[in-house]
Amino acid sequence: MDPFSAAAGIAGLISLGVQVTGSLVKFYTSYKGQEIDATRTTAKLQTLLSTFQLIQATLQSRTFQPNEQDLIKNIESSIHQCDELIHELEEECKKCEKASATSINATIRATGRRAAYPFRQSTLQKLDEAIGEILQILSLALDVLQLRDHKNIQDDIAELKSLLEVVRATQVSATIRTWFNAPDVTINHNAACAKRHPGRGIWFVKGSAFKNWLTRDNSFLWLNGFAGCGKSVLCSTAIQYTFRHKRSDPGVGIAFFYFTFNDESKQDESAMLRALILQLSGQLSDPQTDLARLHGSYSTSVPPVTLLISHLRQLVQKFNQVYILLDALDESQREQVLDAIETMLNWSLTRLHVLVTSRDEPDIRDSLSPLEDEDVTMRNAEIDQDISYFISDQLNTNRKLRKLRAYHDRIQKLLAERSQGVFRWVECQLKSLMECPQSEYYLDQCLQSLPRTLDETYERILCSINKSWIEDARRILTLLCFSSRPLAVQELIDAVAIQLHEPAGLNLRRRLHDADDFRLLCPGLIDVGAKVNNETHVDSDGSKEIERIVPTLRIAHFSVQEYLESDRIREQQADAFALESASAHAEIAEICLVYLLEPGLSSGTLDQTALEEFPLARFAARFSGCVGSGAFAAVYSASGAFGVWVLAGIHHSNLPPAPAYSPPPPPPSTAPVNVESVLDTPPRGSAAGAVTIATTTTTVDRSFPTPDDEEKEEEEEEALDEAFIPPLSTAPAVMTQSRAGRKRAPTMKALEAEKAPKRGTGQGKGRGRGRAGREAER
Repeated sequence: MDPFSAAAGIAGLISLGVQVTGSLVKFYTSYKGQEIDATRTTAKLQTLLSTFQLIQATLQSRTFQPNEQDLIKNIESSIHQCDELIHELEEECKKCEKASATSINATIRATGRRAAYPFRQSTLQKLDEAIGEILQILSLALDVLQLRDHKNIQDDIAELKSLLEVVRATQVSATIRTWFNAPDVTINHNAACAKRHPGRGIWFVKGSAFKNWLTRDNSFLWLNGFAGCGKSVLCSTAIQYTFRHKRSDPGVGIAFFYFTFNDESKQDESAMLRALILQLSGQLSDPQTDLARLHGSYSTSVPPVTLLISHLRQLVQKFNQVYILLDALDESQREQVLDAIETMLNWSLTRLHVLVTSRDEPDIRDSLSPLEDEDVTMRNAEIDQDISYFISDQLNTNRKLRKLRAYHDRIQKLLAERSQGVFRWVECQLKSLMECPQSEYYLDQCLQSLPRTLDETYERILCSINKSWIEDARRILTLLCFSSRPLAVQELIDAVAIQLHEPAGLNLRRRLHDADDFRLLCPGLIDVGAKVNNETHVDSDGSKEIERIVPTLRIAHFSVQEYLESDRIREQQADAFALESASAHAEIAEICLVYLLEPGLSSGTLDQTALEEFPLARFAARFSGCVGSGAFAAVYSASGAFGVWVLAGIHHSNLPPAPAYSPPPPPPSTAPVNVESVLDTPPRGSAAGAVTIATTTTTVDRSFPTPDDEEKEEEEEEALDEAFIPPLSTAPAVMTQSRAGRKRAPTMKALEAEKAPKRGTGQGKGRGRGRAGREAER
């Protein structure tokens, strides 16, 4: 027996089941609210439809192998038992279509509310019996499929592992990788893959738009949708299918990048380009030569963006085909990133294929200017079907939701109807239902009071937080929204334990225990993730690089931060949680400063022992927000010597003991601080010269500059840069490029410009060729 033709036969019958059941659901649902009671039958039909759809998705998403004939026979035998029953449903469906609403209502009035066909008790009972029998048979078929799919899940895991090995470029030397400092986006890819469920996104990767993108020369595709509709998960599915398309062909390169709203190291064009270059370099037979040449020219800094773009083009030309996938473009520093993407597309390389995802924002649409078949909007029936699969999967696999098995039909139907294409909304409601007692009374209360929108959902979550926990919950959200990088659980524990009011300091009694405590304080708003730390260990066999997985905490979804920063929250009951960028950065700066003043930390050296005792120390010393928010100006003017020490800590991991901190005088002083004299002074309690930092003799004026002093101020900043040139491996995540080619902290004006909404040119030039030019190329 040909397994492929047999599987196609099964698929045809399942497709008929989906069509017929869907029509019956639509018919009976249309009478909701009238004097006709078919609620139970409708709910059962909805469950049957979900089961048909789940089997259909499973069949579509897997490829049967020639050695799976026994599996196909079992499934075929089970499903063909439904053949007669499905055709019975088809006959009922045809009868329903003939019975118009007018004739049904007229019959009801004439008979004094006695049910007319197809609402007679005997008809509904017959339907219920048929549905129950089909469900019992299909559940067996689904069990067979899913049991065998355990092997396929293991295959998917192996495939994911292979993909990550390809893009991690481990064959590139540790020295080069450390210098290049490319963000590790495999963490984001793993997180997105973890949210996938069977069948999700099949409509996209099996559709014509994606297939054309895979095969057309110089192809482009834009997947867009509103916040919470599942773009990142769909992008991860596209990455996996692209990797399958590549197979083991060394002439095909694949690279991807996830822009991340809460990680500043994954927001600019330089980070994107460095990640793409490193991933593609690792797929070449000689990955080292070109990168080594770059390293030779820029050993003390990251190459400029123009050179990175040029190098990426050279890399693309070394492959037969290159696929680049970029997720969450709207979470990036858009103006610069859009310029970089436009440059890439203007190369007009037949071998290059670019796919991006984002919200549908005017400036993004104006810059990309997609053709009709390059524009895929995630607001369609397929998304609703994906959500239905997701709900069904969660109800059947989540331990806390299985306890509500008796009410699964109602939950499935209600959530699917109200989701409006928003996965994130469904996730939040399912988490709420996990806490519902096993009682029909409580379930009714829960379902009847479901919030209508994401905003209402977040407002309800925030308002439900215990009043005595609000201060800590607000600080957690502030730190996770505005920190320059993801915070490890241990770092966040100490950040929350900092007491800012008198007596200021680290209150050990306020230390939380683990990630579960944070989830308790901010339910549904944060997630636990992980980051990979590469550490070099030296033993008798020499130095070895070891990967260490560090648990981190992050905001659960971009829509959470967007809501907390919006004007909408200020008009709701959750206004106590409203966040604002400048004040948030100032608060984090204050937390960092108080932490650095801890006696056990400021009186010693920032070595490994100190880092274990004070896990937030490295972050506090390097927090770029202190500089960018203007908060550092206050720290600096508070004490010249201490201010310079903090500045050095931003750039260096090994600090001398801190100079004494003294409160600032009431009026601003114009007395200069000599950087050289401060750093040349032997630290307290240590031998002279124990820490050496290259400096130049520079005087920093602490008075506020006038417009006439701008040029002088810029020269002083350049000189200060030279005094504190950070090692590349420990450079802060967000920096701008100075004229001298060194990294310099962004100004407040630059940060405000980045935060401001970007607008397009309005000229619709898109990829520099215009619509006519792109159509002509085809």
